[in-house]
Amino acid sequence: MLPTGTNIFILEDDSLQQYSLKRTLESLGYRVVGCTASAQEALESLKALQETPGERPSILLVDIRLRGPVDGIEFVASLPPELKVPHIFITAFNDEQHFSRSILTNPAGYLLKPFGKLALDYQIRLALRNQENEVQLLEKTALLESFLSGSEDGIILIDKEGRILEWSKSSERIFGISRERALSCIAKELDRSLSILQQNKNSSLLEVKRETAEGVQHLQITRFPVGWKNDAYTCFIVRDVTFLKQAEESILQANRELSILNQVLAAIGKSFHLEEVLPEVLQILTEGLQASGGVLYLFDESSGTLHLSCSRGISPRLQTHLTPIKLGETILGQIAQSDYTLGIDNLSLEPNRLPPEAYQDGWQSLLAVPIKRESKLFGLIALFSTEKQSFNPSASRLLTTIAHELSISLENTLLYQKTKKINIELERKVAERTQDLNTLAELSRELTFILGYRELFTVLFSLLRKTSSFAAAAVCFRQESSLVVFLHYGSPVSEEFDGRFREKIEDYVLSVTDNQVLLKPEMFFALNERLFPPETENPPVKLLGEMHVESFEQRGDLYSHKGFLFFTTQGKQKFQDRERHLFRIAAQQTTLMLQALEYRLGIEKKRLEQVVANLPEGLWIVDRNGTILVQNPQALEFIQKTTSKEQIPSLLETIRTLPGGEKTLLEVATPSKQYLSITAELIDSGPDAGGKIVLLRDLTEERLKDEQIKVQERLAAVGQLASGIAHDFNNILTGIIGYCEYLQLRKDVGSEIRVYLLKPESV
Repeated sequence: MLPTGTNIFILEDDSLQQYSLKRTLESLGYRVVGCTASAQEALESLKALQETPGERPSILLVDIRLRGPVDGIEFVASLPPELKVPHIFITAFNDEQHFSRSILTNPAGYLLKPFGKLALDYQIRLALRNQENEVQLLEKTALLESFLSGSEDGIILIDKEGRILEWSKSSERIFGISRERALSCIAKELDRSLSILQQNKNSSLLEVKRETAEGVQHLQITRFPVGWKNDAYTCFIVRDVTFLKQAEESILQANRELSILNQVLAAIGKSFHLEEVLPEVLQILTEGLQASGGVLYLFDESSGTLHLSCSRGISPRLQTHLTPIKLGETILGQIAQSDYTLGIDNLSLEPNRLPPEAYQDGWQSLLAVPIKRESKLFGLIALFSTEKQSFNPSASRLLTTIAHELSISLENTLLYQKTKKINIELERKVAERTQDLNTLAELSRELTFILGYRELFTVLFSLLRKTSSFAAAAVCFRQESSLVVFLHYGSPVSEEFDGRFREKIEDYVLSVTDNQVLLKPEMFFALNERLFPPETENPPVKLLGEMHVESFEQRGDLYSHKGFLFFTTQGKQKFQDRERHLFRIAAQQTTLMLQALEYRLGIEKKRLEQVVANLPEGLWIVDRNGTILVQNPQALEFIQKTTSKEQIPSLLETIRTLPGGEKTLLEVATPSKQYLSITAELIDSGPDAGGKIVLLRDLTEERLKDEQIKVQERLAAVGQLASGIAHDFNNILTGIIGYCEYLQLRKDVGSEIRVYLLKPESV
């Protein structure tokens, strides 16, 4: 059965034979697409058919003798590749010469004229079959070549003499040797690795290292025997595993670096104490990166210098020359100023960039990186080795990463330390403020029971003394027309100092308030010099130190005065801000306390006035000179009733001269026979000290009542005496009557006597 679309092209110089051959082929079922007699016509026709779909011939029937200078053999041999198809020579030439020439064109057949129809058919069918087999073979060959050329692995075929029979494109790439050169050489002469392969005939898998211009090349070669008939061949599959080896080494290196990084991070995360963390980090780095030693610096921002925090492998004499380092000084100071990691493979080429002792100790290579975060310098890490080129780029990258992690850790540590310091300070301030608040709360509680200025400020200064370090304190304010000063000392002072201190405080406050001068801080500190000028010899106490003054308002219904609180240290001591704040609050509280105290005093005053006004006795409060300061209506009434105006001065003089101490009772009888009781008690403290509290009582009525009582008592005494006499008489009379009755019963008593015996009964 003919293949579908079998087109035949006839190249025959004889027109009659062309016609006969065409009819024969068509009768056999073939399709004749063209007939020509010369090579030139055939070439043009084939080109035209090539461009026409479905017209390309499958078989060429070519006569050797053609019209023109070119015969059939030359024509077939000169066809371009795109026009070549299986061809069959049909010729009358049966000599060796023509046959030998035709063989060179690789014909599909050689038919000698004359030939039969069946022979022609068989020859064409064989040619088509061979063409199909050849196409399949070509496809398989192309597939194999595609496999060989497309495989990443190199394929090499060597015979038993070591000649290279096949050298794939991948082999060219792997070995860098062209196929033409390889096929012309013996394997062991071509490359050392191939020589090793031939020597290790018992090994099916070998790993070979080749030195190339780009570096070390790692080859993995699989060998296996290939037999063909009686011949023995060896096939090598060569795989370039350099990238895999590099990747494997990179993974191992990355694992080592990751292990170092994890160790560093673990060390960093263990503690916020740098003196524990940094030496451990430096030890991990020197051991992990196989350095001979290293140094780790911390940057002191205040001095602009690097200070050695820890070191490894550094001799003591060199260590003294490595700290401190100013920025820009030596290569380490220069690296600290930069933003990059610097590695020096040969320090001998960099003289005078380190202390001479570093070169003497054998430093050959250096790797250093600044510890920075967002342009803020925290320190520097530097590793050194006694060998040249000891640090590769991966070590540089690792050190940079660790420096970055360290910068974060140092920043967090500094922040932690700062936060801790702030917390401690806050706790201290909270404790102090709590103590201050407790002091103020205690002051408020105490204030409830305070009814006097002295008591108020004694409590105030005593409580403030618990939370502050003042050596002396004073309060000065106006009370009516006078200036009141209360002083308080942390330790006993002499009377001289107390007097001078009081005097200076009064003078200072009067000068300020009289001239309407606002208080300024510089005026406070001048007070010490005003108390004790530089020319003062032998001051009674050590000179006062810092003076702090706070003003407060003393308000009433019709007045507003400014008062002052003075606090001073001793010597060179200074007040803390907390103490100043506490004094300021104390001044504010003083205003409130004075208002509250004056309010309570006003209430107490009114209550006392009511009590005094309603006393049944008269009340005088006289000063030390005998002047009446206070008197109630009862006293005035008593005096008006009992004493004339002329007698009052002598009465007051009498009161003034009464002895002090305990209560003194004096009774005075006036010329108008009025009686007055005077009780005096000495005032020993306060602004009225030396005066007296005098109670006046009108004893006139009491005296009259006493006289009446005495008369009644005398009369009662007389009556009692009379009653006693009568009682005694009755007792005697009872006995007489009894004897009389007894005598009346006797018979021997005469009648003249019986008359006398009846008389006692009548009595």
